[in-house]
Amino acid sequence: MKYTWKILDITSVNDIVTEAKYLLSATNGENTVETEGNWIFEVTSVNIAFKDLLPSDVFNWIENDPRQDQVIALKSNLAKQLENLKQEKPKMPWIKPTFSVQL
Repeated sequence: MKYTWKILDITSVNDIVTEAKYLLSATNGENTVETEGNWIFEVTSVNIAFKDLLPSDVFNWIENDPRQDQVIALKSNLAKQLENLKQEKPKMPWIKPTFSVQL
């Protein structure tokens, strides 16, 4: 399974990144699922001036955040969603089958 981070927006105060809006995708080769969120950084985890910032820096801050259980939960939920895509979807009982007649 491959996870891909994309930074959609960032917020900074006094040249220090304080928040990042992200899109996290999980791909298993044939299917992709995504989740969006907002990550609030601990001041001590951000150590690069705003003008020198790269997307990979922000990914690394999130991946190495002391609140690692949140990153693990995000990835775990995406993995469950990918696994659920393999299962047959149940039919809604209130929708009756339709058919057509050819003359």
